[in-house]
Formats: sequence, structure tokens, C-alpha cells
Amino acid sequence: MLGRPFAIWFLALVAILAGLTTLVVTLQFLEVLPWAGDEATFWGGKWAGVLLYGVETFLLFAIAFGWLTLKPWAPLFTLIFALFGFFVPFMSYLAGTDLFSSALAPMIFSAIIVFLSFRPSVRNALAYAAAERTAPKTATTGAVSVPARPATPAAPLVRPKGFRADEV
Repeated sequence: MLGRPFAIWFLALVAILAGLTTLVVTLQFLEVLPWAGDEATFWGGKWAGVLLYGVETFLLFAIAFGWLTLKPWAPLFTLIFALFGFFVPFMSYLAGTDLFSSALAPMIFSAIIVFLSFRPSVRNALAYAAAERTAPKTATTGAVSVPARPATPAAPLVRPKGFRADEV
């Protein structure tokens, strides 16, 4: 896990930071934390905001885990997050939330994550991890010793009768 490229670590760190910001927005919708800036409104009320930002929070932490462990589903979840990351704050904006409220931070983080996920070093690290996962495993002898066979005289080579390609 320590041999990951810097871009993978940075991508996972940004996904964790984005997950923390969406967790803060979720807690603000639940009225556990006070709003930073103007209070956000959402279509369907506060519980729709809690639900969608909660799903987005889960998705971001799943993305961070997926990138750190180089899971093959990480790019797909990143694209799903991009949809959530762009449209959930946009839906808040259409419902009357000020554009520069705390709901804008997940939108900015989603743009950074999408940009980072398509970097060549990230794609190469995923391809290398996929190649390692699908490569055949080599047999290891370990501590098991194979008993020696007793020497036997060589038996004459017996060939079955019938058509063979070397007789043509």
C-alpha cells in the first residue's frame, strides 16, 4: 500500500476532505452544526438534503477507500460521485440557496477529484494493480521437501498403433 503513486494518495486525501465537507453539510441540514454563511434550502425539505448529502458522504469515503486499495470499481464510483457532487449543490442553488454557501465546497472538491482521477499516473497505477490481480500465481515449494525417487531402468518407449502425423 505504501508503493502507491503520489497522485493516488492525493486523490484519496481530497476524497476524504470532500467527504468531511459533505458530512458537515449533512450535519448542518440535521441542525447539529450551525450554518457557515447562508442557510441552505433543498427541494423536498431538510430531510431530502440530509439523504442526498448523506449518500454523497458515503460515496466519497467509498471512493477514498477504493483508490487507496486500487479497486477496479473506483473510477466508476468517481464518475457517480461527479454526478452527485455537481448536481446536489446545484439543486440546492435552484431551491434558493446562495451560491457561496457551504454547499459549494463539495462541488469544488468533486471537480478536483474528477480531474485527478483521469491523470495518467492514476490510470497506470490502476492498470498495474489489475494486471497483478489477474496474473497467474507461481507455485512455491516452501518448506515441503519432495522425496527422492528410486532410480529405475529406462523402459522402452511403447507407441500405440494407429495413425500418427510423424508416419506420413
